[in-house]
Amino acid sequence: MPLSAGDQLGPYKILASIGAGGMGEVYRAQDAKLGRDVALKVLPAEMAHDPERLARFHREAKALAQLDHPNIVTIHSVEECNGVHFLTMQLVEGRSLDRVIPASGLPLFYLPTYLATDARIDSLRSDPRFVELRKRVGLPE
Repeated sequence: MPLSAGDQLGPYKILASIGAGGMGEVYRAQDAKLGRDVALKVLPAEMAHDPERLARFHREAKALAQLDHPNIVTIHSVEECNGVHFLTMQLVEGRSLDRVIPASGLPLFYLPTYLATDARIDSLRSDPRFVELRKRVGLPE
């Protein structure tokens, strides 16, 4: 069931649709309990009625909740209200990836730029597999 601005889902007031993907639609919502905006990822009803898909939704939420990285959104909770299953997540302002990454994919020559932004994966640059790939496709050091 698509939600519209003004709809209420438990303590969350839907403000706007942010986007949609294979595992549901994402909305900007106001959390009435904590007074902050959050992102709600709503599992489509047809998936919520499939026990395997619902289990996958919960497994993915648990896996994502274990991650702590500045480039990965924080999961606040997994909830269900009136049969609607959804995740509450950190709302990240900015451009959506479909506006940043072209449909044809990101050219490989951008890879070092993205890797350079995360100190925790600097060691990848010296990984022999990456060095070989860089040489093979002609990426600068």
